[in-house]
Amino acid sequence: MTEEAEAVEMEHQEQIINRDNIIRERTERLISIQERLIEEERASIGKKLQAISMELVTTEERERRAIATDLHDSVTQLLALSLSRIKSVQRRKPEMGELHDIRTHLEQALTDLRSLTFQISPPVLYDFGLEAALEWLVTDINIRHDMCLVFSNLLSRPLAPDQQAKVTLYRVVRELVINVVKHVRTREGQIILREDGDLFVAEVADEGKGFDIAQVSGNGFGLFSLKDRLLYLGGDLTIDTQPGEGTVVQIIIPLSNLSSCGDVKLCPEVSLQQHPQLKVSSC
Repeated sequence: MTEEAEAVEMEHQEQIINRDNIIRERTERLISIQERLIEEERASIGKKLQAISMELVTTEERERRAIATDLHDSVTQLLALSLSRIKSVQRRKPEMGELHDIRTHLEQALTDLRSLTFQISPPVLYDFGLEAALEWLVTDINIRHDMCLVFSNLLSRPLAPDQQAKVTLYRVVRELVINVVKHVRTREGQIILREDGDLFVAEVADEGKGFDIAQVSGNGFGLFSLKDRLLYLGGDLTIDTQPGEGTVVQIIIPLSNLSSCGDVKLCPEVSLQQHPQLKVSSC
């Protein structure tokens, strides 16, 4: 082969290599664009799902409040009126001893109905805020389930989340506390609200049997559901547990996402004595 032919062959090979490089670069660029579009679509779908999830939470809470209000305005008032009339009859005719049992049953029914109304949608959550609502929740759980849960509010100032965030946090913490009541073989536990730098931390801890996270992760839809709710607030849920060593679950959210008060004067401290339905129970 002559030098001229060799030069032509080399040029031809170089053109092939250059074309291959161009095709490879364009293919890689197209793949990169496709991956970015897929990721953006996935993120968009994720945001839409989160928005739908939060809308469902908001709708559910609105219905809860409506049901609780109806119970309070109708059945609760009727029971209270009936109880008042029985007490009046008892004062006029103390010899009617059978009224005592009727009065006792009515008082128990009224107490149970008020407790149910609070469980469906606690007014204290809207009247006094998240911290007071969680304190009431712990007190109610202790009384109804013979538990010894301790609530500690270590926040330096009250939170001022919007209604959606407030409801979401309350429902997530409540579900964690209910899990302690249902699944943990102990009466003792703690619910702690605190700050960690610029983060809000709600901690639900128990001294129960613990569990193997690896076994739950494949079948932990409930926990994933809670994590999903917190994503809307830019938060996360962590679990620290081992078999036989209890469990600590932490809800972690940037304080800035909860619209924490910049001025303590705008968020006065709430005392349980300000609400007639709230009492601090001791173990």
